[in-house]
Order: sequence, then structure tokens, then C-alpha cells
Amino acid sequence: MDVTFHETQSFYVSSPLQGEKTLEMDELSFLSLPCQSSQDAQELRNETIRIHNKDEEEDKFFGQKYERRKQPTSTLEQEKLSNPEVRIPEDNIDEVSITDDLPIALRKERRSCAKYPISQHVCTNNLSDKHRSFIAAIDTTKIPTSIQEAMKLEHWTQAMKEEMNALERNSTWEIVDKPRDKKAVGCRWLFTVKHKADGTIERYKARLVAKGYTQTYGIDYEETFAPVAKMNTVRVILALAAHFRWDLHKLDVKNVFLHGDLEEEVYMDIPPGFEVKNERNKVCLLKKALYGLKQSPRAWFGRFTKAMISLGYRQSQGDHTLFIKHSSTQVNSTYCLSMWMT
Repeated sequence: MDVTFHETQSFYVSSPLQGEKTLEMDELSFLSLPCQSSQDAQELRNETIRIHNKDEEEDKFFGQKYERRKQPTSTLEQEKLSNPEVRIPEDNIDEVSITDDLPIALRKERRSCAKYPISQHVCTNNLSDKHRSFIAAIDTTKIPTSIQEAMKLEHWTQAMKEEMNALERNSTWEIVDKPRDKKAVGCRWLFTVKHKADGTIERYKARLVAKGYTQTYGIDYEETFAPVAKMNTVRVILALAAHFRWDLHKLDVKNVFLHGDLEEEVYMDIPPGFEVKNERNKVCLLKKALYGLKQSPRAWFGRFTKAMISLGYRQSQGDHTLFIKHSSTQVNSTYCLSMWMT
């Protein structure tokens, strides 16, 4: 079917409801537009010129780099230049930073700590004798920040030996030759002091921590997720224990992360201070988790879950850290990470 279209003729058949046929130009010819005076035309032309000049001025600054203007010389500096014999203390004049002339993006920020008025009135007169002795003991005890400082004192050396003996008894690692295609994770010592309630020193504690930030994903660690405690579950357990008069027991696992079994092959450097002189290419092949490793929380929770399931407990689906065991006489529930048993 061939269809022909014309510019001046409508394709559809005309209807009496459409009115008469008229062109658009004919309708516009009957519109009465106001005449524009010569004065209005001149003002419009001047406004167009001003806008054009303003755009040209803005284009001049496009792409330029902002630089800080030089500050005017102060009155004190002018007086000092005019009278060189006058000596002004250097402490009263603020030192002008060299970076003030640099762009804002390259200028370094000046950080300052605010001192509050309460810092002028802190005292220990209203504290108890035990509290004052405790604070005094903390202030007088110096904690080493490096292995070199710790090796100079006998009690810190003994603390490191006790930690190493505990790790060896736990079979944490095995001394092997370092493979050529493997990278060993570093480690360091952390020191702290345990105090009694009266402020006296209970014991000196040294902990070996692996440098987990040097691990590489896919090589010496994979998954790191481990569920954490939910306070809503804790509140429900406490409410049930109070309502039904259940016995509530709280346990603590010493060095909890050291009991997790590692699935990945992780090599660690010999702990500082315990290197063997004749054996330079030796490293520790970790069998169990160590503080600082990325997978340590997951390794511990995996072993704890297996132990609880083997004892007949059922892991809750609403909170994976909650384990429940039903019996004919009582209901036992264990909450992981804080080890609460009811």
C-alpha cells in the first residue's frame, strides 16, 4: 500500500469539528506584538556587552593556581626595621610558617590539643589510701617499649622465659627450615604489669604477638570472620536466670586465642631475644593460633564450637555464640566469649 504525504494537506479527512483550514503563519499574523523602542533596544545591547565582558574576565582565571597573598608588614616589624637598636623578645612574635606561601592543598595542618580548666584542679586528696597507692604504683612502674630495654632487667627477662615455656608446652610451633617460596610473619614482645587491689605488683607479664599486618590473603590466611557477643542475648539470659532462680557461673579461658588450631600454613620469625646464632635460616611453623594473627579469633571459635557440640550442646541459629543443652531435670546454656553457664 502506497501512501503519499503532503506538507499543506492533512492525511486524515477533515471533520466539521476541526473548524476551518488555516495556516499557522496566518494565525500569527493577527497577533499584535508591542513595538520595542530604540532606548530599550540600546539598554538590552549594553547589558549583553557587559555580560560578555564579565565572561571574558572569568575565563582569564580559569585553570590558574590559587596562591596565598603576602601579608602586610605589621607595625612592630616596621618599627624594628626603622630602629635596629630596639630589641623585641622573640617569644612575643609568632613565627611565620614557611608553608604559608604554598597552595592550600599542599599546606600541612597545625594540630593542637585543648587544655581544659579541670586540668588545673586534679588532685587525689579525696581518694582512698588503696586508690592513691594504686595510682602511685602505676606512675612509678616503667614498662619497657623495646626488647633491648626489657633484656636489661631480670624480672622482664624472666617474664619472657615464662611466656616461651608456656608456648612450647602448648606446642604452638615447630622449628623448621624456611622454604624459599614462603614469607615469614614477624613478631614482637608486649609488656605489661598486673597490679593487686592495694596497688602492689602482682606479676610482670610479657606476651608474644605476631605482626598480622604482614600477612597476605590467600597465602597464609583465608577467612577471618568470627561471631561476636550480642548484648541482647546476655540480657535475655540474665532475665531468665533471675526469673527462674537459675545458678549462673562465669568462666575465663587463659590465653584463649592460643588454643585455636590453624588450617593455613603460617611461618613466623624466631621470637626476638631467643634466636640461635648458628641457625640463621630457621623459622617457626605455627601449629596453633597466636595473638595478632588475622585468623586467630576464627580458629578459637571453631575449636570451641566442636568441643561444645561433642558434649551434646546445640548451637543457636539466632545467635551462634549461644549453645543450649536440654535434659530431664535442667536446661544448660553456655554463652561463648564470656563463658557464662546457667
